[in-house]
Amino acid sequence: MNLRLHGVRLELARFALEIDTTFHLPLAGVFGPSGAGKTSLLELIAGLRRPISGTVRLDDTVLFDRAQGLDLPPRLRQIGYVPQDLALFPHLNVRANLVLRLPPCCLRERAVHDRAGSRRHGNRSAARTQCHDTFGRRTTARR
Repeated sequence: MNLRLHGVRLELARFALEIDTTFHLPLAGVFGPSGAGKTSLLELIAGLRRPISGTVRLDDTVLFDRAQGLDLPPRLRQIGYVPQDLALFPHLNVRANLVLRLPPCCLRERAVHDRAGSRRHGNRSAARTQCHDTFGRRTTARR
C-alpha cells in the first residue's frame, strides 16, 4: 500500500509546507524538530487540513486533488489519527485510547464491545504496526 503526496503545498502561519513523496505503508515514520510541520502533514493526510495545491492518493483512491476539485471527507478516508495534545485520556493506556477511537465497523468481532474483545483487536493492530511494546503504557496527556 502506498500513500502518495504529489505537488502538495500547505500554507501555514510561519511557512509553507511543500511535499512530494511516497510513504510505503503499513508502516512509515515522520520526524523532525518542533514546528517543522509534522502534525500539519498528518492532519492534511487525514483530511483535517486542505492544501492549496497538489494531490494525495492512497493506492488508486484519490483523497485530495486540488486541480480536479476532489476532497474526500475525513470520515471516508479510512485513516486513523490520534492528536498529540489533550485528546488522550490519561487514565487509559495506549491500547485503550486507540481502540476507543475505532469506528463501529472495525469492532464487529467484539461482543457488546467487551474488554477482552478490545484487547484482542488492539493486540492484532499492535502486531501489524510493530508497536505492541507500547500498548500497555500509560499516556502522558495532561489537562
